[in-house]
Amino acid sequence: MSPSAAFSELGLNSLRAVEFRGRIQQLFEVSIPVASIWEHPTIAELSAYLDELL
Repeated sequence: MSPSAAFSELGLNSLRAVEFRGRIQQLFEVSIPVASIWEHPTIAELSAYLDELL
């Protein structure tokens, strides 16, 4: 899996985005809006965003 692959290319849809966000919140004990998954649409971009929050 490439860090530059878009989540949508990996099969992420709206329902899965909500589930994914929930898992991120549990793992990192941080609250993020579900829109952040779409605003940071790759693993690399979302990782950088989470790094800023943590």
